[in-house]
Amino acid sequence: MIRSSTISLRRRALLALPALLALPARAQSKPIVIATFSILGDLVAQIAGDTVELRVLIGPDQDAHDFQPRPSDAEKLRGAALVVRNGLGLDPWIERLMRGARTVAPIVTTTERLNPLLFNGIADPHAWMDVQRARTYTLNIASGLYPILPSGAEREARAGISTLMAKLARLDDDIRKELAAIPDKRRVLVAPHAALRYFSDAYGVNVVAPTSGTAETAPSPLDIATIVRRMKEEKITALFRSPIGNDTLIRTVALEAGVPVKGTIYTDALSPPDGPAGTYEAMMRHNVRLMISAMTET
Repeated sequence: MIRSSTISLRRRALLALPALLALPARAQSKPIVIATFSILGDLVAQIAGDTVELRVLIGPDQDAHDFQPRPSDAEKLRGAALVVRNGLGLDPWIERLMRGARTVAPIVTTTERLNPLLFNGIADPHAWMDVQRARTYTLNIASGLYPILPSGAEREARAGISTLMAKLARLDDDIRKELAAIPDKRRVLVAPHAALRYFSDAYGVNVVAPTSGTAETAPSPLDIATIVRRMKEEKITALFRSPIGNDTLIRTVALEAGVPVKGTIYTDALSPPDGPAGTYEAMMRHNVRLMISAMTET
């Protein structure tokens, strides 16, 4: 005769079986990480690999400056374990979006502990254009990732950050060596908007850019005339467009100065994966190759 206590234990075991079967699935589920735009998304992906579910709000060839979140963007935030933003005024909308999505995930600000460059008293947010500062981005992202990773994934992330930090150190060294070979008077370029201040400061490249207008609006006629005059006087041959924003400046300058546009440089977003700037490293190397080719043109 089977005791009633034995029957009770079997019943409880049967009742608990569905929950026990579900445990491995929950243990293996990946934490959701939100990156506000494509460059940050690439850095997260290179550190965390497939240990997280990465969602990037602003994709390739899209501008973070004028981003207007939609309800579908708020939906992407649901269940997030971590949010990665740039800060310095580039993506202030993320906190509002999080409130709308009722997301209480911790936020990593990648520019934390960086001394920003100022323009008209306002912090320039494009700090990733200096590779050494991008290494600080990487450390900040890693500090936010470690606490949310599933068991066993931290080792993979630590390997990812070690690889990425070494890769960025080589990239920074390569850029410095390649640009140092260009004479000072030739190390100058014209860009459509002022997103290269950190690059200029780090690598000794003189960047001529408009002081009026935005990525979406044309600069003043005086700005354009000043750039054209300088190009003619200094025989500047490095003139570039951006994949984002209004091309009026570059088209007008090219016509007035008689200098053809030498290609597209990427600063605010990556290209699609099959483009020339599908990763952060590819973006920086692509830009430098174009710059050097144009600067050494006779």
